[in-house]
Amino acid sequence: MKNWYYKLLASGTVALMSSSVFANNNSGSGGIQPFDPTKDLSGGKKLTDVLDNADTAAQTGTTFFLNMMTLVGFVIVAISLLVLWRASKEDGRERPVAGFIGLFMGGLMAGVGTVAWIIRNSLLG
Repeated sequence: MKNWYYKLLASGTVALMSSSVFANNNSGSGGIQPFDPTKDLSGGKKLTDVLDNADTAAQTGTTFFLNMMTLVGFVIVAISLLVLWRASKEDGRERPVAGFIGLFMGGLMAGVGTVAWIIRNSLLG
């Protein structure tokens, strides 16, 4: 039973693919176009346009990286506060050293992104 199902599925897939290939080749504008290396596909763009686009992409990437670093810093601070709260319980299972290190590192990560945002928006315009 399964063998017939797979044969039917394979033949239907082949039929569907072949019909789409024939439809593209008969339409006149479809199909695979040959590559002409002498044709200018840039649309008249200059090197300055490309470099401006690369600069915009770099600025967007930097902003994303700083935002993620700030967010991760705040998450680390929250987790460290939870560790310190658990360490303050009387059972003494957890040590507060990891909480203090996490507070320091998370604060630095959150601080770098925040300071960079303030500098960009206030000092640099």
